[in-house]
Amino acid sequence: MKPIEIIRHKVAEAHGLTIADLESPDRHRKLAWARQEAYWLAKELTGMGYIAISPWFNRDHTTLVYGIRAYKARQFGTIGGMQHAVNIRLDCLRAIEAAKVAA
Repeated sequence: MKPIEIIRHKVAEAHGLTIADLESPDRHRKLAWARQEAYWLAKELTGMGYIAISPWFNRDHTTLVYGIRAYKARQFGTIGGMQHAVNIRLDCLRAIEAAKVAA
């Protein structure tokens, strides 16, 4: 499994969503915030560019730029938000490393 697939799975699981929810055109807050978290993690952990990440979410790359900026402003503005961001990031990193070892 590719790192971006692991990230999508972990974010969907953490928010009680499906991969299809992350790819859907729906813009409800719960879905949008989860997507923005997935964009940030994909950018941080994969080294992929916006244009390479955007098809994984059926979005234009400019949506990722905006989403990552919005996620950082929201999550890193509170202690609880920062703790969540750190925890989901560590969970994704562990899963990515485990997938590398298993391969």
